[in-house]
Amino acid sequence: MAGGAETDDLVSRTGRLLRDAAVDYIKRPLEEILNWALGRTVSYLVAAALFITAAVFLFVGGVGGLEAAGVKRWIAYLALGLVAVLAGMIVIRTSRSEK
Repeated sequence: MAGGAETDDLVSRTGRLLRDAAVDYIKRPLEEILNWALGRTVSYLVAAALFITAAVFLFVGGVGGLEAAGVKRWIAYLALGLVAVLAGMIVIRTSRSEK
């Protein structure tokens, strides 16, 4: 009977060792992929925020420039809004054709 307990203990420890090895084998690459994906996502979000900020400043500056040139404010906003819509449509159409 003493041999049975030792065998059960050995089987149990071997099972834990194999389980831990398998978990480590799977966990390490997953952590690397998640860290890469998270870093990439944060980079894209920061870049998107910077592009949006730049677009806002460019449009505000464009409106100011058109006003300084003697164009009424509402016409300046309308013109730059139309430019933004056209640019958005171009981006959507080019992204569809790439797929």
